[in-house]
Amino acid sequence: MQQQSARLETRAGEALTLQGVRFTGTLRGTLFEAELEQRFANPFERHVELVYSFPLPWAAVLLGVEVRIGERCLSGAVIEKKQAEQGYEDALAEGNTAILLEQNFDGSYTLNLGNLAPGET
Repeated sequence: MQQQSARLETRAGEALTLQGVRFTGTLRGTLFEAELEQRFANPFERHVELVYSFPLPWAAVLLGVEVRIGERCLSGAVIEKKQAEQGYEDALAEGNTAILLEQNFDGSYTLNLGNLAPGET
């Protein structure tokens, strides 16, 4: 069964409010390439790890993910799962902001964003 809606919350299950969304796309023959930008901020007085789970429409392909925090841009590469998880945990332990994207068994995705500082968008 495929997940029907997106969820954005902290690792502890606290909900976050989406501040804005922008959707753009280009149609090239039978291919529609879309870009979705979603904006949110850390409203808490502490660093948090965010968990964003989302489905894709039928037959859609995820081409990439980019996270912008202020002027910083985080993106990644496809690597072996254990190596990706270890790199993510190591970055968090060093106090760095990091992302980890995984495809779930139902075809949906989960993006972890760790060490988002208070007030960061």
